[in-house]
Formats: sequence, structure tokens, C-alpha cells
Amino acid sequence: MRLGLYTVLASLGAAAANARSSATYDVVVYGATPGGIMTALGAAGEGSPVLLVHPLAHVGGMVTGGLGETDHGNVDVIGGPALSFFESIGAKYGKGSQAVYAFEPHVAESVFTEILQAQPLITLVVNMTVVSVAKSGTTISSISVGSTSALERGEAPESAAVGATTFSGRLFVDASYEGDLLPLSGVSYAWGREGAEQYNESLAGRLIVPNGISGHEFKMPLNYTWPNGTVLPMIYTGDAGKPGDADGKVQAYNFRLCLTTNVSTQQHASRSSRPMPAALLLV
Repeated sequence: MRLGLYTVLASLGAAAANARSSATYDVVVYGATPGGIMTALGAAGEGSPVLLVHPLAHVGGMVTGGLGETDHGNVDVIGGPALSFFESIGAKYGKGSQAVYAFEPHVAESVFTEILQAQPLITLVVNMTVVSVAKSGTTISSISVGSTSALERGEAPESAAVGATTFSGRLFVDASYEGDLLPLSGVSYAWGREGAEQYNESLAGRLIVPNGISGHEFKMPLNYTWPNGTVLPMIYTGDAGKPGDADGKVQAYNFRLCLTTNVSTQQHASRSSRPMPAALLLV
């Protein structure tokens, strides 16, 4: 069941934080995104003890958060651990060793979780966010992490409620989407997009992809105001700039839902081994 999976992840995180906080790992990976998981597996496969720290309760990043229609392109070029992952997805749907690239989020999460549990050299800690780093010269020597939920409540990292824990390592990898580890380490970074002129890149900066409706990707006009005419939160109504212009914006995300016309699947919503829905629609 999905609830059981989440409970396992939370328990793994708590146990790892309590039992291994004083250990020194060969590799510490921050962010259990697909890239972070594959990095951890690669290091463990070489015999290195690995600590995998994730700020959320669910591992897998966008692949387990709704990106169930893989933008794969030519599948013949997919190999290695990535192909093994998609083949494991296929096995969940009764496809044997056939790779499946359209799947439900909880199925992807169950595959990632099973892969991590099968590797004894990987210690997984979930729901923990990096709050500080210690360096020796220009090299990170340890990171301190605190409870993500407690930090979101505004509690100080050093408080007992947050329970900041320090982990040491020989090599640190930031595989998070936000790059939380980088600024804490003093690494310079850019915010938004560079303009086309900065590095003489014709496709840099703002782009317009015409599709017949004002150059936006929406296929129909959308109402972006409340009934009283007030603009909805997070909606930008200012000047978007010219093509090639730099900006300080971040990429937008959307919700993707799995829908089906097969009524029988509704009775087994928590089973990861059920057949692929008759209609899988991602919006």
C-alpha cells in the first residue's frame, strides 16, 4: 500500500539519522532525485558507503511526482541503470522485462525504493534539509541537516524540535533541484536565464514558441482572475520582454493527474501491481 511505503521511508530516515550520524561516508549525495539516486547507486556499486539525504518524504523527484509520460525520444539510446529502472516499471505492470515509459507516480516511487533498499551500502535519510556546511579549505567536510517539516514551521535549526544532525563525508554531491547545498558552500550561482548576448547564444533568454494562441503554450484561453477581477497568486501580468532577453524568473510547474475510464481500478487504488489503466491522461 502507498501508506506503507511512506511509513517505510519515514522510518528509514529516522533510523539512519539516529544510528549513522557519527559515521563518515565516502560519498554524501544531497537530493534523492533520479540523478541523485543514480549517483548513489553508481558510487555504491564501486564499493563506497553512501549517504543519500532528501529534503522530502518521497524519493524520486519529478519522476515520482507526476512526470509519468517520459520525454524519452529515441528509446534505443536508453541504457544502463536508466533502462533497468524502466524495465522494473514494466515488470510492475506485468510486462516482463519490457521497458515501460508511461507509468503512475507511486509505481515509480516503489521501484526507486526497492532499488535503494536492495543496496546495503546506501543509507537513506528523508525529510531532512541541509542547514549548514563545514569546510576544510574549499572542500566540504560535513553537512548539518534539520527536519524539513520543523524548518517549514519556522523553528530554528539548532532547536531540539528540529534536531539538527551532522554527517561527514569525503565527497559531496548536490543532486537537488534547488541546489541548496551550493550557496551554503559559497559557490557562485545565477538566478533565472542569461540573455542571448551574454554568451552569444542564439537560443538563450526568453523564447516564443508560437502555437496559434498569443504565442503561449495554452491551447485555449484561461481565466487567471478571481470573480472580483483580482489576479490569481503567482500570475505575472507585466511586460514579458523581448525574445533573447534575460530574466530573473524560475521555471513554472503544473499538476499532472492520472485518469482512467476503467472503473475497476478505483477499487485497488493502493496496489502498485494493478494493470495499466485503460486511459492514462497527463494534464
